This record gives sequence, structure tokens and C-alpha cells, in this order.
Amino acid sequence: MKKGTNIILTLILLLPALGIQGKEKIKAEFSEGVDLLATVWQLAGAEEYNRCAVTPYATSHARHFAGARTHKAVELARTYYRDGTGYDAVAEFGCMITTEGGRVAMDSLKRNTLDNRWTQEMQEEFIIALDDFYRQTDFGSWYASTATTRTEAISAFKSVADEIDTAWYGRFFGGNGASFKIILSLLVGQNNYGISSHLTDGTLLLTPVMGCAEYKDGHIVYDGPTVLPILVHEFCHAYCNPLVDAFYADMEPSLLSAYAYEKRKLSSQAYTTPRTMMYETLVRSSVIRYLASHKSLTPQQRRELIGREEALGFVLTETTEESLAAYEAAADGTKGLTPYMPELVRDIGKFSVKAYAKRRKAEKAAADKLRVHYRCSIKDGARNITPGPLTLSITFDSPMEEGISIGMTDKEIPEYESHTWSDDHRTLSILFHTRPSTTYGMLIMGEGFVSHDGRRAVESELTFTTRREQEERDKR
Repeated sequence: MKKGTNIILTLILLLPALGIQGKEKIKAEFSEGVDLLATVWQLAGAEEYNRCAVTPYATSHARHFAGARTHKAVELARTYYRDGTGYDAVAEFGCMITTEGGRVAMDSLKRNTLDNRWTQEMQEEFIIALDDFYRQTDFGSWYASTATTRTEAISAFKSVADEIDTAWYGRFFGGNGASFKIILSLLVGQNNYGISSHLTDGTLLLTPVMGCAEYKDGHIVYDGPTVLPILVHEFCHAYCNPLVDAFYADMEPSLLSAYAYEKRKLSSQAYTTPRTMMYETLVRSSVIRYLASHKSLTPQQRRELIGREEALGFVLTETTEESLAAYEAAADGTKGLTPYMPELVRDIGKFSVKAYAKRRKAEKAAADKLRVHYRCSIKDGARNITPGPLTLSITFDSPMEEGISIGMTDKEIPEYESHTWSDDHRTLSILFHTRPSTTYGMLIMGEGFVSHDGRRAVESELTFTTRREQEERDKR
């Protein structure tokens, strides 16, 4: 996973709202274990766990745990994080523990099948330190004090949870059914993680950890049209990831070439291996099939959904989605997706990077003529930029909506402070903080910038270098 990022304002999925209610109502709740792990990683400096949007909650949290940064659990987390244990691996560990009786322990009702970023040695040493952290910081008392806030969040999320058609997962993926539960966390910021586990009785338990909370006019809110497709997406991971793992060896040659083609773009979103790229590709393609089964998608809408995923670097989306559509057309509704996987592998094996690149180039040229264009106040490749506070202004040729999308490159991204739009919504001003003698880079991701008339912006990369500290002193 990518670390050290100061701002990632990317939209995971850009999908229309769904309107089908499932028969089963899914319960949304908080997990003390998830928030305990989020707390430790926040104190350890993990950026993805330092983005709580609910100000009173964040303030209370910071005040209570201000003196705990030197605890052994935090020191261990700091080391683990430097070695790559962050993001979903942290939330997953939180889902696997209990805090019953004021003691932290692994949940005996769940099979301990943690992500391989957690070695057995790490698990054993960390659970001891975590138990001590829980008691020394009086975590349980703080958590109990936030009950009203958490109840408000659960109530705000209910309308989203009620929209999910849980029966579709069994029909599409097969299997003996699963148990669905949503874990909310205000401490994971805008991140979301597709967590699942098997109970000791064999039941598959799907527990995606959902952030996405906004704080408006003193209330916690969840934007249904945005959050719902993300929730559909996260539930799919429990089915898709094991399928990719089971057939990965057969797919690998094709995945290696596909990943190499868009490695820079994918790694900027923390998808750093061909395997994680394929996890996401199968999930995102499955979500499109979910939409197709619940909403009358026109060929143009379907193509647009595929194109948006391809624009994010998932080059195998069309191949995968078309194969899944063929599976649905031929399925008798009883066998599930697993028996079909060899056919999907064959379809992926036919993928040609050269043919894909040629098609995308032609499509991009045609699309760019219709897209929103812009100019930046800093030229790409600029040098001798004054370090310190830095305002990047992006002026578009059309009025824009609120959403923005700034992604990572292989260069460090500057520390984000805030952003504002001009009154006419044509100029976006982003305030960053920069250091001397540093080369920064960012991706202006066109898919996240939409004009009032529905057009998306072109995509570009911006790189610049700040002056050396000595040059700054000489200038003064």
C-alpha cells in the first residue's frame, strides 16, 4: 500500500444511484475493535487514519489520547506501518478482536485468517501491547462517551443500508449464502475496506468497514448516491478476491502486461501489484453487472461505466465485464461463478495491450475534444518554486461542480491544507504546504472534475521543484 500521501481526493466509483431494496435489512453498527486499531494507527502517524471529518468526534479523540503516542502499541504500529501494514490490514485486525471484560483478545468465533501483512509473530506481540494500551488509556470509557455520536451515524446510514439487495450476491457468485453486516467508523475518514471472515461454524461473514461520513451543519450525513455503489463494491470483495487468488497463476501472464501498461496510474491509487489490480477489476466489473440487473442501463451508460474504470487504469474492465455478461446469459442460476472462472481466464488471456492502447488513444482523442480544459498557475516541470505555503490555481473553461480529484504519482504529493472555488466555479484554489529542495508531483484526474453540463475534465500530471533552503536565505 502507498504511504506518505498528504491528499488523495479520488472517487472510487462514479455510478448512478440504485433504487432496489433487498428483502434482508442489513444492520449497520460500530466496532470497538476497529476504532481501537484506528486509534493506534492514527497515533502512529498513518495518514489514512488521520482524516476524521466529524469535528467534535475528532476533537474528543485527540484530547483523550494526546499522551499515548509513546506507548509500545503505537511504537509497534509505527514500525509495522513503515513496513507496509496499513489501510485494510489495520481494519481487518480490528474486526478480528474482542474487548469483552475490558481485555483485548482475538475473537474465538472467527477463524484467524488475517492478511499476510500480519505475521504470526506480529499478531502475538501486538495483541499483548494492544491489551495494555486499551487499559492504560482507558479506551473503553472514551468509547462509551461517544455513544450518542455513533447512534446518530448509524441512524444516518440506515437509508443507505436498506437499499442493498443481498440476495443478488448469492445468485451471481453462488455459494450457500452469507451473513451481511456493515461496520461504520468515523476514524477511517473517507476510506472503505471490504473485510470478510469465516466463523467457526463455516458461515461467511461480510463486514465492510465504511467511512464516507460528512459533517454538515452540526450533523453526520452520508450521501446515498455516492455511498451506495461503494457499499455494493465492498461486499463484492469477499467473493472476488478469493476467486482471483484461486485462478491467479493462470491469469498472471496477461495481468503482468496489463498492469505494466498502467502501473503508474494504478500505483498512485495504492494498487501496487497485478493481483490487487485484478481484485479491483473483477469487483468493479461485478458492480456494473449488479447495476445492469437492477437498473435499465443503455449501451451508452454501460460503455461510460466501463470507460470510467479504464480511465482509472483498470484496462481489463471491458474484457472482464463482457465475460461476466456472457456468464449471466448462460447461467442456470445454480452453479455460481466459480465453475465459469476458466472461461473468464481464457477471455483475459486474449487481451492485447497493443490493441487496447490503440483503441483508448482513438477514444481519448475524440473525448478530449468534448472535455473541459484548464490551465494551472504552476507550469508542469517548473523549478525554483518558493517553499512554504503554496496556492495552486486551476482555471477551467466551464463552471464546475464541487468534486475534485487529485491523485498520486511516483513523486511526493505536497501537504494539503484546504481548497476553495471561485464564485463562478471556474477557478479552484488548493492551498498546499511545501518544503525546500523537494520535487513534488500530482495527477489531476479528469474523471473527478465535472462541469455543470456534465462534461469531465482532461487528465494531466503536474510536477514542480522547490528552491533549496540556502537559495531562500540568499533571496531574503
